[in-house]
Amino acid sequence: MGILRERGFRWIIIFSVSGILLMFNACTESLPLRNDPVLPLTGKVESTVSSVYKSDGVLLYPEMTVYPKVKNIYDETLQGYGDFKGEIKVVWERDSSFTKTFVLNKSSLMENRRYKFDPSQNVLTMDQGDEISFFFKWNFIADNGRRIDSSFVLNVDGSCWKIVSVPRGKRFANIVWNPRKFSVERFIVSGYIKPFKDLAAVIIQPYVVTIEYETYKKGDCQSLPVPR
Repeated sequence: MGILRERGFRWIIIFSVSGILLMFNACTESLPLRNDPVLPLTGKVESTVSSVYKSDGVLLYPEMTVYPKVKNIYDETLQGYGDFKGEIKVVWERDSSFTKTFVLNKSSLMENRRYKFDPSQNVLTMDQGDEISFFFKWNFIADNGRRIDSSFVLNVDGSCWKIVSVPRGKRFANIVWNPRKFSVERFIVSGYIKPFKDLAAVIIQPYVVTIEYETYKKGDCQSLPVPR
């Protein structure tokens, strides 16, 4: 089946131009050649930290969400049999022995209903500018079962305080400490996405994702009281 509309459009253009040349053979000016891209799709990766915290701001479990995306940069509509395959590899920059590989498929798609996909015919349509997004959530556990975040070197946030008043006799005393530890980490993400069966895969070139890992939610930090 291939890229149906792409091929159809090119045939119409060639046929029309041939007709003009036959009818108006006195005109010798040639039309510019179409500069079609080798691969009409481009890929990229985005990410967010989606860790879950307790009501008191303490980290419950760490999590990062990665969004591999592919976009139609061609000036025509692409249509063909859907494949929806891919593989994304995440490598910790500090220690490449910590890696995680994710396999992409239809269940990895975001917002399935907004895509122009006919499941009965397995036909995918991508107009110019259309983008398909996959996603996966990662809890920092590598393929070998080791926790990457246990190897992070954490820094104490000296501007973040936790103040708790406790009774002491007839008065209250404030217990103050720094609850937030953090680390800025970099991961290298690469892989491929193949949305169409009859079109080559889109290669995701190595891309650096930077995250700020924290053990306490920064928004729950308190400031030290001003001495009276």
